[in-house]
Amino acid sequence: MGDFNAVLNQMEKKGGNPFASSTRFSFWDMLTSLDLNDLGFQGPIFTWSNKRAGCANIQLRLDRGVANSEWCLIYPNASIKHLPAIASDHCPLLLLTQNDHSQGPKPFFFEEMWLRDETCEEVVANNWFSPPTGNPHEQIHLRLKKLRQELRKWNKQTFGWCHSKIKSIENAIKDVQMKDQSIENLALEEALQVELDEQYKRVEVMWKQKAKQRWLKMVTRTREFVQNSHPFPPDLESLIPQVVAEEDNVSLCENPTADEIKSVVFEMAPFKSPGPDGFPPSFFKNFWHIVGTDVVKAVQHFFLSGAEIDDAQCIQDCILKYATWSNQAPNPSKSFVHFSSNVSVSAKRNILAVLQMPECTHKAVHLGLPLCKPRSRRQAFNHILDKLSGKLSGWKMKNLSQASRGVLIKSIGQALPIYHMSTFLLPKSLCGKMDSTLRKFWWGARQDKKFLALKCWDDICAPKNLGGLGFRKMWEFNKALVSKLAWQMCFPQDKLWSQILGAKYLHFNSFLELPGRAVGASWIWQGIMECREIIKEGACYHVFANSEIKIWQDPWIPTVQNFLPPEETCKNGLKTKICSSFEISWKMIANHGI
Repeated sequence: MGDFNAVLNQMEKKGGNPFASSTRFSFWDMLTSLDLNDLGFQGPIFTWSNKRAGCANIQLRLDRGVANSEWCLIYPNASIKHLPAIASDHCPLLLLTQNDHSQGPKPFFFEEMWLRDETCEEVVANNWFSPPTGNPHEQIHLRLKKLRQELRKWNKQTFGWCHSKIKSIENAIKDVQMKDQSIENLALEEALQVELDEQYKRVEVMWKQKAKQRWLKMVTRTREFVQNSHPFPPDLESLIPQVVAEEDNVSLCENPTADEIKSVVFEMAPFKSPGPDGFPPSFFKNFWHIVGTDVVKAVQHFFLSGAEIDDAQCIQDCILKYATWSNQAPNPSKSFVHFSSNVSVSAKRNILAVLQMPECTHKAVHLGLPLCKPRSRRQAFNHILDKLSGKLSGWKMKNLSQASRGVLIKSIGQALPIYHMSTFLLPKSLCGKMDSTLRKFWWGARQDKKFLALKCWDDICAPKNLGGLGFRKMWEFNKALVSKLAWQMCFPQDKLWSQILGAKYLHFNSFLELPGRAVGASWIWQGIMECREIIKEGACYHVFANSEIKIWQDPWIPTVQNFLPPEETCKNGLKTKICSSFEISWKMIANHGI
């Protein structure tokens, strides 16, 4: 850290002659060879000035701090401040190894230890009942907000800090024990001991509440152990009725009663999901005789009333609060609102005016994918072809050699659609159009004119060891990428996306044995099912003890064609599984037949 008497770019220089890039190489080579990284800075950009006025003034960033990777790992929060230059033409540098995190006010959270104080209920009762304003949701929100402020004051003025009380009580007990052991002093010591025990119990309750997440993790691990120790039989689904009875459907559509709402609240864990207001279920359980009526009204109002235009303002307020807390502002031009077909035009107009976002149309995209699925798959992915044509048309084909065009095709042309191809199976015609665009770019031809190809495109796309250039055919490359998803579906689903697709389409069936075509399914699942045949052609079971492999139907012999037993041995129609033949030695009948 200090004066290196060198700058790295034009932004680190102001005034004088323009920055010469040739002067940076020696300094840059030194940093690179020593594995040094610039630590950045806070404050003014420039650390040196010639102290001249007007056009003669020159300012440079000559002073900086650099460190290697090992030092940055030890001090990941290190930063450098540029202080004002007082008695020198250089600014002093201040190195801070820890960031200055100024803590703001702590968020409110209802403490369980407050319930051990009798005055807590008085505070709740005195500040809950207020003149009603607005709908039941707004009423309970305003009352919780007011109660939150009063509980803060009560905690600071009346309840106090347990640790300071414990220290003062221990000092009082120490003073009493140093006095004569009279009846009054013994009674006072006993009373202090009772008060000390109460404070210790409050601290114990506080730490028990803070450790709830650790307990939740232990409970989750225990539940996973029990589930893995007792797997469900594969035919368990057949024991569960798949039809909802009429009386069950009627009860699900009815509005909840006060007893049902109370039952749900009291079944919740005491301090689970406190919410942004800081009041956990334990608060509502202990003070249900005070707050229960308003909670029931708010829940029933949610089911009885439909959505209102004013609800859009609540959503907008939540977005603005999140933006304020996280220092991140949403981009309205990249955000969309999707409406049901039953929403009127006037309601759409009012909601869009509140949220200040455009309506989601079939042209809206996110991360290159359409938000609203159009009917035509070609229409949904046609923007890939447009983007590819725009990328390649920007290069002057006449000024590029064949080698340069090959590099551009591999690095840009064939890499551009990989993101979409890794998930969706694009239309075959679209892949052919992309191949045609790349082929014309390779031969230097215009898109709208004919050209003479000196070599077949199939030969050019062959591997280099076979005389080709290693270009990829888009359709075959797309099937190879989607086949990776199909291959992962053959194994137990340990990823969220595979669990969702498996629960929606497999229904406890084997992926390779799932009958029928994926008609009406999502585009992702349609592509996976179409590439399943590729997996079937090249997949072979790995035989081990207790394998649920059918000897005559499943591919499991790696040394024969298609990994299947010869057809003449399968005419007996046996459906023997390997698990019934896998013992110390193979069964002679099965072994002889193979």
